[in-house]
Amino acid sequence: MALNFGADFNNAGEHTLAKGSYLQGDKIHIVKLKEAKADRQKLKDGREVDTINVVFEDENGATFDDRTFELTQDSIERKTFGWGTSASMYDSAVLKFRCYIEHFAPKYNEKLIKGEVKLEMKSWKQFRDSMVAILQAVIKQKTPVWCKLKLIKNSSGFASLPFFAAVDKEGNAYVNNNFIGNVEILKQQDRDIAFTASEIKKIKAREEAASGTATSTEELISSNPEEISDINMEDFENMKKKKKLTSVK
Repeated sequence: MALNFGADFNNAGEHTLAKGSYLQGDKIHIVKLKEAKADRQKLKDGREVDTINVVFEDENGATFDDRTFELTQDSIERKTFGWGTSASMYDSAVLKFRCYIEHFAPKYNEKLIKGEVKLEMKSWKQFRDSMVAILQAVIKQKTPVWCKLKLIKNSSGFASLPFFAAVDKEGNAYVNNNFIGNVEILKQQDRDIAFTASEIKKIKAREEAASGTATSTEELISSNPEEISDINMEDFENMKKKKKLTSVK
């Protein structure tokens, strides 16, 4: 399998359906785009790599910074387990940005779906620059676009995106956990963004561990929980611990 940013990004559409503080994990926030830029990140071993930084902001100015590290040939690797094949870092990144565009730039996304617009991206740099340019165009609009964004606490207690990418039997990567949704479109379609049953169970366990008492999680459950897929999420968590996999954002 080879890196093919343009083709895979264009095809991914069919597989997706407090001021100055940080947005908390284990919550669903209503956010707009605040910043999108290409950047460089210094790693622990001293190397510097390219990144795409996307910052979300709620109405109170609290933010969440999503950072995507440079994708290379190694990023394509998928791992196979007893329950199936896990999505690669490359799969997750392509699907993630397709979701961002689908919900923050729905009209542009329609053009992508209809083939009226094709993004020619044959390298990481072209992919990075294209994603940044599209999201920056959204930020520059006079009227902000608001989306619901689901965040989960990671093992360190910081907010992060949930696992959302999976691979079907035909080898296609797809979104199996809806983590973002355009507020207006969700309303029109009578849908919502919600926590999965597995996520609710883990959130409740974290709350009980922190407080020492049982905490109700009824407010976390959507009126349409059946819309949210919960395929192998708990199994993946357990398998990740056994195999010491690195989580993919």
